[in-house]
Amino acid sequence: MQNKPRSHGVHFSMGASGSIMGITTAFACVYPYSTFSLFFVINMPAAALIGLFGAYELYNVLTLNTGRFDSAGHLGGGLFGAGYYFFRFRPLLRRLGRR
Repeated sequence: MQNKPRSHGVHFSMGASGSIMGITTAFACVYPYSTFSLFFVINMPAAALIGLFGAYELYNVLTLNTGRFDSAGHLGGGLFGAGYYFFRFRPLLRRLGRR
């Protein structure tokens, strides 16, 4: 086997982590003050934890330091979750008189 430099071509993503990020982002938009536990030790509001995780993933994407994780997929899922909340779910909540 030869050692070849890693190409930065097209890579495919597999897994559910992007959709999980979208669901948790939408949850954090609906319930921003609900408590999440970081490593079962540090309790944080949902909005703060999702914001920190999103900032970490953005840093990984910008520095191309993704390793084996699909940081771009996580960011895409988070953006989709936030967009779904702001453009679909929040208007529904307003029509129902809940927000």
